[in-house]
Amino acid sequence: MERKTRISYQDVATACAALQRIGGGAAVTVRAVRARLGCGSMATVLRHVRSWKAGELPGPPDPARIRAELALGLAEGDLAEVKAREEAALDRADRAKTDALKAKLRAERLSDQVAELATELERAQAALTAMRDRAVAAETRLALVEPLLAALTGRRPANAP
Repeated sequence: MERKTRISYQDVATACAALQRIGGGAAVTVRAVRARLGCGSMATVLRHVRSWKAGELPGPPDPARIRAELALGLAEGDLAEVKAREEAALDRADRAKTDALKAKLRAERLSDQVAELATELERAQAALTAMRDRAVAAETRLALVEPLLAALTGRRPANAP
C-alpha cells in the first residue's frame, strides 16, 4: 500500500463528518477515522480528531506543503498524459506493423504474379519464335516449290523477273 506522507486536518475532518453521518450520531473514534483513511499515524489522527471535536480550525496552510501538493498533482497529471501518449504511440506502432505486414504479403503476391507473367511471356516468345521459324521454312519451301510448279504447269513463277 502506498504511504501518504502526511494526513491533513481536512482529510480527518472529512472522514469524521462521513463517519458521523453514517453512524447515526454515534461517537467518532480515532480507530474508525484511521481505518476510513487507510493511513496516517494514530498520533496525527488523534490530534486532528480532537481539534475537529473541539470545533477548532487548523492554522494557516503551510506554503511549502501547498507547493508540494501542487507539484505532486502536476506530476501525476503529467504522468497520466505521458502514459496516454505512450499508449497512443504504441497503438500507432502496432497499426504500422500490421500495415507493413500486409504490404509485405501483398508485395509477395505481386512478385509471384510477376514471375508467373514472366514465365508466360517466355512461353509466348518461344512460341512466336517457333512460328517465325516455321514461316521462314515455309517461305523457303515455297520458293523452291514455285519454280517446280511453274515448270509443271508451264507458267512463270509470280516472283520471277
